[in-house]
Amino acid sequence: MDLVRVRLAYGRMDWTHFALEAGQDWVIFAPLNPTSLAEFAIPSMSASGNLWIRTPQVRAEWKDTLGRGNFLWQWAALDPNIGDNPAAYSVARQPLAGELGGLPAVETRFAYSLPTSDRTATVGLSAHWNTAKKHRNHRKRTSRAQF
Repeated sequence: MDLVRVRLAYGRMDWTHFALEAGQDWVIFAPLNPTSLAEFAIPSMSASGNLWIRTPQVRAEWKDTLGRGNFLWQWAALDPNIGDNPAAYSVARQPLAGELGGLPAVETRFAYSLPTSDRTATVGLSAHWNTAKKHRNHRKRTSRAQF
């Protein structure tokens, strides 16, 4: 299978409180992009906030007003690539530990946004789960959480 070299490509359908999306987009685990000079000047801070991962996914969102702010619940099934890419780039993608796990990765995120005087403050809780299989008899489940 050849890899399509694209950053973002997706279709989205929006309703009043619900949305469906399919394609390649940012993961929902950590969606905030940093706005600090440290993002450019300090390499160790370059990945603060968003994990810089754009991956094929099917995503659903539910949003509603809660008090003075907005509540958002997102959940997605993603390509199970866990970053174990081979050292040499190839356009033919080989199934590695994530794909050999046999299941898609799953993510969910709850967020509450409240407008302040000149900005919007957001608090979120997210989780990621996937399986990996290095060889026939070894299966590993991983999960992560962020708040």
